Amino acid sequence: MTRSGYPRIWLGVLAYLLSLLGTLLLGIPQTRLYAALPLFGAAVLAVIMSDRVRWPAPFALAAPSISLGRERLIYAAGIGTIGLVLLSANVYKARNQSDVFGPAGWLWLFCIGALVAWTARWSRQQCLQPRNKLEGNVSVPVTDLTSDATTLPPRRVDDAVTQPSAQSWIKPTKPAWLGWEKAVFASIVFVALAIRVWGLRRYPQNVYPDEIMTGTIATQSFWVEKPVSVFSTVWGDVELPALWFLIISVFLKIGGNLLEVLRLPAALFGAATVVPCYLLMRETWGRSTAIVGAAILAFSSSNVHYSRLGLNNITTQLFWVTCFLFLLRGLRNKRLVDWALAGLFAGISEHFYYGTRLLPFILGGFVTYLLLVHCRQARQYLAHFILMGFAYLVGMGPLLAYFLTHPNLYLGRGSRMLVWNHIPSSLEELHRMMAVLGPILSENLLGISTHPSQDMIYFGSLLRVPEAALLMLGIALLVWKWKHPAAFLLLLSGFGVLFIGGSLVFYPNSVPPLVNHWTPAFALFYCALAIPVGLWLEANWGGLPRHFGWARPVGLSSGLALLAWLNASYYFGRYRADPDTLRAKGYKAAQSYINTQVAMSRHVASLGTGYTLVIVGNATAPYDRELTRYLLGSDAPVVNIADPSMSAPIPSPREMGLTFIFFPGNQLYQTTIHTRFPGGSDGVFAGDSGKIAFFTYTVRPF
Repeated sequence: MTRSGYPRIWLGVLAYLLSLLGTLLLGIPQTRLYAALPLFGAAVLAVIMSDRVRWPAPFALAAPSISLGRERLIYAAGIGTIGLVLLSANVYKARNQSDVFGPAGWLWLFCIGALVAWTARWSRQQCLQPRNKLEGNVSVPVTDLTSDATTLPPRRVDDAVTQPSAQSWIKPTKPAWLGWEKAVFASIVFVALAIRVWGLRRYPQNVYPDEIMTGTIATQSFWVEKPVSVFSTVWGDVELPALWFLIISVFLKIGGNLLEVLRLPAALFGAATVVPCYLLMRETWGRSTAIVGAAILAFSSSNVHYSRLGLNNITTQLFWVTCFLFLLRGLRNKRLVDWALAGLFAGISEHFYYGTRLLPFILGGFVTYLLLVHCRQARQYLAHFILMGFAYLVGMGPLLAYFLTHPNLYLGRGSRMLVWNHIPSSLEELHRMMAVLGPILSENLLGISTHPSQDMIYFGSLLRVPEAALLMLGIALLVWKWKHPAAFLLLLSGFGVLFIGGSLVFYPNSVPPLVNHWTPAFALFYCALAIPVGLWLEANWGGLPRHFGWARPVGLSSGLALLAWLNASYYFGRYRADPDTLRAKGYKAAQSYINTQVAMSRHVASLGTGYTLVIVGNATAPYDRELTRYLLGSDAPVVNIADPSMSAPIPSPREMGLTFIFFPGNQLYQTTIHTRFPGGSDGVFAGDSGKIAFFTYTVRPF
């Protein structure tokens, strides 16, 4: 490496330290205003540090118009036939609402398979895209960002023809998968899976009520004589698509009604996101970026947490990042199958968490951006945009008919929760809107690294402070390179989720930040924070002398190991569902109530089967039988005794053991119980917050 490379290495280190300082200052109310200065300085340094790196060209080098010849007619006829089959599936669904899957479902699967096969055939044949004379005439050697480049590649001679003159993009290439990279990739996938499925019953200790309700809805919807349709919504007032609950019901049927089985599908979805996330970053920003982003996704505490719950929030990130992977591929190579897969994954995501209903607006905004900013190239992709939209409808399948026959369900719940629902028509209204949204946006930004989530599901910030410092640098680079479609797509989706799901849509009486509304963009946040590290390594460390070749892999692995330890020690050690972190009084009271219920069920489950629960005195919260069944695998009898001194009937421990619970304030009854049932053992049970939930006295069966 030349001497000129060393200052840039230290420039990157300085940029990170400044960003880290600014992120730390955000956590101190008294210094929060001063955080902007180091953050701005870090952003400037990050841009200077990476100005030598030219991003891969986002568009196909040869992008001719699709001909209108015989091949075009054959292609259009195939797409039209698939469209007719899709229409038939939706018509059948509209007329047969009670069918669980039926002919509409089989036609839907046929459409998906046929669309992939048909577009793959035409992609291989390249019948629709005859090569332009410009392609193949470039003899200037170029080096991709994703390769192990040691020097800056020369500017392409045809940049002025094929790319906007203001950019310095280079021809994308696909670096080979080396043996060490395959091992690293497999390790990341393994870590992501292992950290999500290990100890699912125990972590998180808190059990969110909607988890148990998910299991109940799943069994009530599909374990009955007349199951509901897969292409419908369930759970009144929430109206979530039924496919997720079908998946849950199958897992419970196979594995039993256990909490770890209920949580397993979300864990698998969360772990699977690593694969498309790695590929997306590798193909756009290189191996180093892919390793950093995928590894942090694998062990980041917020992503791990939502992946260990029996909820479908985390599923959306898998479909979004896979959609974006094929979308950016389609821009680079114009293969029809990539555009079809982008639309299919986007449409299939409609069958899961309703946060994905923002995705069609994001895709529409992205296409509009291409037509405005990259008009000359985008006009040659019009047929591909249409194909992606068509594939979106194919992915939705008969669910489209359900939403058309129930028009208030698609956007109804979100529109009812808007804190501001119209475009301001005057300057005065604009001031009012900012007065409403300004504090929410501020709290959301602090929720990235400083403030804990207020959604009663996760009780921490989105990222650990060292990760949040990287995110600040990544956002600066994305803003600087906003004309690159990959950068704009990340910015549009990330800010769209934070603004719409995180700021405009709110539960009644809740306060920001609500991190559960950010889950669709989780994987995109990790992409953004990995970019500055990847570019720094690729631009400045590729030409190290041979005797320093160990520095990059050792430094990268050490940094990732440190971040993994910070996240794991926090989540599996210090993380608590503490009601005191909630600012909304109603939410704080509700979480205290939930903590008590969970503590009772976990205490009973810790004893195993064969015990009767006796609640002595006034109960702080009622006993949750359903939760105990998921923790224990069976129910435990419960007896409520208001005053044991009044000779209340208490079962004998001859056949079943007894475990008595005394909530704070009811300890005066302990002496009476000790006298009537000697030989037991006292104990104290703490809730997930770490505070004393109740006192116990357990008598084993004779």
